[in-house]
Amino acid sequence: MNLIIHTTTAIGIVLLVADTSKIVVHKKLNNPFLTGLLAFTIGFISHAVLDYLPHCYPVPQTIDGILGIIMIITMVSLTNKKYRLITVLTFMAVLLPDLVDQWPLILNKCFGLNLTPAGQFCPWHWSRFSGSIYNQVSDVSTLNHIIVLLAFGVICRFKWSELKVIFNRKKSLNNSICFSDSF
Repeated sequence: MNLIIHTTTAIGIVLLVADTSKIVVHKKLNNPFLTGLLAFTIGFISHAVLDYLPHCYPVPQTIDGILGIIMIITMVSLTNKKYRLITVLTFMAVLLPDLVDQWPLILNKCFGLNLTPAGQFCPWHWSRFSGSIYNQVSDVSTLNHIIVLLAFGVICRFKWSELKVIFNRKKSLNNSICFSDSF
């Protein structure tokens, strides 16, 4: 899958694992590292599942990379301080497999280098297990992208209160509400 989809998935994972009411109310559950480790694990597994599913790349690679990086920077900068470690670890998890396996190709494309890939560590990047479809448009790929985006929308709808707390830097700075209370 492309970076935008992996990034969107990471935001959904943060919303699912960071239960703001428990973290605020119960001090024993106020361990962002353990929650971040859980989010990292889920993010890494989600990357594997998404890359295993049949998928095309509907957004050109350069645009996808730029928009994905903008999404990450924006979301991390908006993250309430209490949840920043969880958010950063989740983004790291969804990016790590591509960075590990494809960093020479990424550097070659960005800087015109001629680095040789050392091989691929993650099995879902091996041609045998990869769902990548490079030469054609696929209805299954389109359906998979739509399902991921719909799932994200459902998560946002049902975790709206968490979204307002986690991705609201102003609230962490001065206890004011940045997002609208209505949905």
